[in-house]
Amino acid sequence: MSDETILATQRAGDGLRVDITSSQHKWVGDEHASEDIQKPAGPDPFAQLLGSLASCMAITVRMYTDRKGWPLDEVRVEVSDDRKPAQPLERAFAKVTLVGDLDEEQRQRVFDISKRCPVHRTLAQSVSIQTTLEA
Repeated sequence: MSDETILATQRAGDGLRVDITSSQHKWVGDEHASEDIQKPAGPDPFAQLLGSLASCMAITVRMYTDRKGWPLDEVRVEVSDDRKPAQPLERAFAKVTLVGDLDEEQRQRVFDISKRCPVHRTLAQSVSIQTTLEA
């Protein structure tokens, strides 16, 4: 079980900006409600979710190819969705680009491994979220 806790804090007067912290990092999330609002201070929640998927896939590929000693110079993972505003995510699209002197068998194996990253596996199944209310 992970002992990492993420805290998101939203304060009156900050628009829809959210300050997010973990034990080691701080970042900002935001959402623009309309085109009239200034540029968001950070990515919206779904962009962060898709970014989590892309980064996990890329990290998994790098760890695997490094362990195998395979010649991967760069991995790029582009993730997008076709979600409509205010709707849940039903489908995401990931494109993996491998740069390096990998043969075709290695490329296919690395591609298969990219889909086994923990975030990909989590999003591909249902997640139970137990929510409580604190005073």
